[in-house]
Amino acid sequence: MPNMEEWIERYEEGSRSRFRLSHGEQIVFEEDKGFFSYVVCEEREALEIPKMVGDGRYWAKVIKEMVKKMGLKKALFFTKRNPAAWIRRYGGKIYGYFLEVTLEEAKQ
Repeated sequence: MPNMEEWIERYEEGSRSRFRLSHGEQIVFEEDKGFFSYVVCEEREALEIPKMVGDGRYWAKVIKEMVKKMGLKKALFFTKRNPAAWIRRYGGKIYGYFLEVTLEEAKQ
């Protein structure tokens, strides 16, 4: 079974980004299922899921239970992939978009 380091490598390959945790971001990990990260966003009554790799259907059930146990109302997932595929699999709706502008890309 892959260890955490191997799951991180899979995450980085799939997301084409470097794995880094933000302030307050926590990890749930199981060797045979992968991992996801989360942040509780109380003002939105939400569990934010910035990173996930592995068995998405399994993690969706775990996340749903976490939302219930924490007394929150929803989970917010972040993806670089086509969100329509996520909606077909998990339900929900598209809430918004993020625009990333690096210092090199910013207009003067």
